[in-house]
Amino acid sequence: MQLADLDDDVARMKVRQEQLKIESDPEHIRRFFAGVGSTDPQAMREARRRELQAESDRITARLEQLSGRRTRLESAITDAQSRAYQQSAFQAVKLGETDRSLFPTGGRALLVTTVVLLLIGTIAFVMLMRSQRNDER
Repeated sequence: MQLADLDDDVARMKVRQEQLKIESDPEHIRRFFAGVGSTDPQAMREARRRELQAESDRITARLEQLSGRRTRLESAITDAQSRAYQQSAFQAVKLGETDRSLFPTGGRALLVTTVVLLLIGTIAFVMLMRSQRNDER
């Protein structure tokens, strides 16, 4: 949002700068004072030209400030995106650690597998014994 506001400010400043170029044209300055009586019209035109130049210089300086601000905002956005990516990666690693505790590995996996196989073997043995007893009867 700040970048959009900054872009709006830059656009307004550039429009005003273009207007100042037009207004600074000697013919435009002469027409600006048409109908104004003066004993020194040249001094009035020169004062107007300096006034327009000063405003143009202020706008140029402001545009440079806005350019620096844009750079800082873009850098802040990049940093925030990087931190968000790192946090999501950290969360994924944490989730992976949690998943590993749910699915044992190494020695625990061997122990769990052995217990499960013994349980299956015991159930199979008991069923076989019952089957043989039923056959004997």
